[in-house]
Amino acid sequence: MSAADAPFIRRHPKDNGPLSFWGLRAQALAKVQALSADHWTDYNLHDPGVTILEQACYALTSLVYRADFPVADHLTAPDGRIDFAGHALHPADIVFPCRPATADDYRRLLLDRIEGLGDAAVEPLAPGHGVPPGIWRVELRMAAGHASHMQESLVQAVTLLRAYRNLGEDFDHQFTMVEERWCELQGEIEVGGARDPADVLADVYLCCEQQIAGGGRFVALDALLRQGAALETIFDGPPVRRGRLREPEDARDKRLFVADLMAALAAIDGVKEVRRLALVVDGEAHTGGDSVQRRGPGWALRLRVPTDGKVEGMRLMRRGSRVQPSAALVRMKYEDLQAGEGAPHTETGASAFEGPRPRGAYRPLPAYSALQDQFPAVYGINHYGLEPQASSRDKAMAWQLKAYLVLFDQVMAHSAAQLAHLRELFAVEEGGRRSYWWQMVDEPSVPGIRDRLYTTPPEHVEQRVYEPMDSFMERKGRLMDYLLSLHGETYSQNSLRQFASGHTATELEALLFENKAAVLKDIIAFSRDRAAGWDDGRPCWDEPANVAGLQRRTGLLLGFRDVHTRSLTAPLQRRGREAVSAAHWRRHAGDAAGHHAHRPEGARRVALDAAAAASREEADRHLARIGALGGPHLNEALLRRGAFADAYWIVESDDGRCHLFAGPDEDGAYWALGTFDNEQEAARAAAHLRNLLLRVSEQSEGLFVLEHVLLRPVGSSAAHQQLRQQHQLPDDALHNRLTVVFPAWPPRCGDPNFRAFAAETVELNAPAHLQAHCLWLDWPAMREFELHCERWMRARLEWCTGRDDEAARMRMNHAAAGLLRLLHAPRRPDREHDA
Repeated sequence: MSAADAPFIRRHPKDNGPLSFWGLRAQALAKVQALSADHWTDYNLHDPGVTILEQACYALTSLVYRADFPVADHLTAPDGRIDFAGHALHPADIVFPCRPATADDYRRLLLDRIEGLGDAAVEPLAPGHGVPPGIWRVELRMAAGHASHMQESLVQAVTLLRAYRNLGEDFDHQFTMVEERWCELQGEIEVGGARDPADVLADVYLCCEQQIAGGGRFVALDALLRQGAALETIFDGPPVRRGRLREPEDARDKRLFVADLMAALAAIDGVKEVRRLALVVDGEAHTGGDSVQRRGPGWALRLRVPTDGKVEGMRLMRRGSRVQPSAALVRMKYEDLQAGEGAPHTETGASAFEGPRPRGAYRPLPAYSALQDQFPAVYGINHYGLEPQASSRDKAMAWQLKAYLVLFDQVMAHSAAQLAHLRELFAVEEGGRRSYWWQMVDEPSVPGIRDRLYTTPPEHVEQRVYEPMDSFMERKGRLMDYLLSLHGETYSQNSLRQFASGHTATELEALLFENKAAVLKDIIAFSRDRAAGWDDGRPCWDEPANVAGLQRRTGLLLGFRDVHTRSLTAPLQRRGREAVSAAHWRRHAGDAAGHHAHRPEGARRVALDAAAAASREEADRHLARIGALGGPHLNEALLRRGAFADAYWIVESDDGRCHLFAGPDEDGAYWALGTFDNEQEAARAAAHLRNLLLRVSEQSEGLFVLEHVLLRPVGSSAAHQQLRQQHQLPDDALHNRLTVVFPAWPPRCGDPNFRAFAAETVELNAPAHLQAHCLWLDWPAMREFELHCERWMRARLEWCTGRDDEAARMRMNHAAAGLLRLLHAPRRPDREHDA
C-alpha cells in the first residue's frame, strides 16, 4: 500500500512563515537564547517560560490574522460599502477622465451627451476684426428622424459646452444648425435569397445614409474592459456616458467615393450584385462622377428616402425581372431600422461602467481578549482563578504573574484597537481629532484588575499618558500627504508658514492642517479642473459649486477659507463698518481717535485669555467699550495688527484701572482701545477684539479671476468703442489675459512677501498661454470693483440664458465695458496696488 492510500489522516505541514505561530516561536526562542544563554538552558515544552512565550506568540497570531485582512475589508463600513470619496480613493471612471481640451474632445462630448445629434463641428474662430483668440464656433447637425428635437438639442448643446468651458475660452453665442442639402439614390441592384425586397431596399437606404453621414458607434466601457483595454485607455479624454466613439477612418473625409458605397451595399444580406449606383444632389447636374462631397461650409448631404408611390430611382432586379416594392412600405421599414440604430448608437450593451471597483466585507473586530485568559487553568490566572482555599501566598504569586502579563496584553490590546479603527484613520473627515486608538486592559477582560493592580483609574491613564502622545495633525498630515501623492499632488505649505496672519504657532498648525484636508476633500476638482472656467450659464455669485478652476486651486494653495466668488467687503459691511487706509484715517480722524505715534510709557504686554469668546453677551459688552470700533470706519492698519496675539499692551494708572493699547502697526503707531477696571477685564476685551479681527480677516480673504475674453463686446458696443477712443483699452487687452483681484486689507494680504508668493502661485498654476496679472485693492476700491463685477456676472447670465435678447446683450456689453474701465484705470498708490 502506498503512502497516498494509507488509512490515516496525514498531519498538516507546519506553516513556518515569519508571522506564523511557529515562525514567531522560533524568532522568540532565538532572542531568548541570545539574551539568557548563560543563565537559562531549558527551552523545552515543560518550561513555564516557554509556555508564556508560546501563549504570547499565539496571541500575536490573532493580531496578524486581523492585520492580514484585505485593504478593502478594513475600509468597508457596516452597510457593506466603501466611501471612496471620503477616503480620497476615487475610482478610475472619476480619476482618469479629463476636461475637453481640443475641438475633437468637444465634438465627442456633444455626441455622447445629446440624444438625436448626428454630428457636430467645433472649430476655433480666426482672431482679428475685434475677435480675440479663444473663441469656438459650433455647428450642429441632427440625425435622420430627429429634426423635430432641433431646438431642444440646441439648448442642451449650449448648456453642456458652457459647463465644460475652459479658462480663457468662450463659445460663439450663435450656435448654427447645418443646412440639409438633399440627394437621391439612383442605380440598379440584383437581389437574391429569401429576404423581402422591401427589407433589402430599406437596408440599402440606411447603409447609404450612414455612409453619407460618416457616423460612428459608441462602444460601452464595460465591453472595452472585457476586450482587455487598459483603464487609462478606456477613460482617455472627457468623461463619457454612452461609451467610446468609434468611427470609420474616412468618417471625417469630406468626399464619399461611390466605389466605397457600392462595396458597403454588397455586404447587405439579399444584395446579389450592385450593377450601377449614383448619388444625385438637388440642383446639380448628374455627371456620373466617382465621388460626391459629403459636407461643406454650413451644409451637409442628406439622403432622401421615398415616402409614397413606387421607388423609381433604385431598380431592384430578380432573375431578369424588376421588383417594385411600395415606397411607403420601404419607408416604414427604414424608419424602424433607423429607430433601432440611433445616431450614433451604442454598439455593445449598456454603457454604464460597472467595474472594477474594490469590494470588501465588513468585519466587526471584537475587543482584544486577554493573553492570560488563554493559559491553562492550573496557572490560576484565567477566569477560573485559584481555588477558594488557596493560600495568600499563592494568590499573591498569581497576581504577580498577572501583572507581568498585563504589560504584554496592554501593547497588543492597543494594536487591536488601532486595527479596528483603520477606516477612521484613513478617512479624510471622520475619526474626530485622533489618529491613535487604545483599549485599556480593564474589567471584564482581567477581572479584579482595577482594584488589585491599578493605582490610577484606566480612564485617567488614557487622558494623561496616551492622549497627549497622539500627535494628530502631524500623523494625519503624513497620511494625507500619501493620499495626495496618489493623485500626483503635493502640498507641503512650507511657504505658508511664513505668513501667520495673526495666528499663534498652535493655531497656525491647525489652520495648515485644515488647508490640507480641504485640498484632499476637493482633490478631483483641484487637480482635473485646474484650467476650468466658471459656468456662465448658471449663477456664479455666492455659489461655491460654480467657480473657475484657477480660482479654486489658487485659493486653496494660499490657504483661503472660502474660494468661491462672493463679496469680500461684506464681512465688515454686515457689522456696519468699512475699512479705510491710514492716510484716510489721519485726514478725517486724527489723534483724537486715540492714534499715538509712540508706545505709551510704562506699557507692558498683556497675556490674552483664549477663553474670552465663550460668552457672546460679554464679547459684545467689551467690544462696545473699544473706542476704535465706535464709528463706521475701521483702520486697515489696526485690522492687520490687531489680529496678532502679541499686539496688546496695558498701562496701569494710579487708581488701579488699566488702559488698553494695540500696536505697533505698520506705521509704528499705537492705538488707545479703552480703559477697564482691572487687567483681567482688559485682557478679556483684547482677546474678544483679536477674535473679531481674526474672524473678519479670514472671511475677507479670497480672490476673483476675470477672463478678459469674456469681457469682449458681443455685436456692436458703444461702451467698448468709447473705451478705445479714450485710449483706456489697449489693443491686446482681451487677448489671452487674466486679471486676478485680491483684497489688500487682511493681515496676510498686506504683506509684500505674501503678495509676491500669491503672484508666483497664480503664475505657476495658470494655463501657459494666458498672461495673468494680479491686482490688490483696498477696501473702498474693492467695494467699487465688486459692484461692477456682480452687475456684469448677472448681466452675462441673463444674456447667456436669454437666447439673443437684444436688451440683455446691451446690458452685458455696458457692464463689461464698465469693468474693463475699472481694471485699466490709473492706479492710486494710497488705495490700490499692482503685483
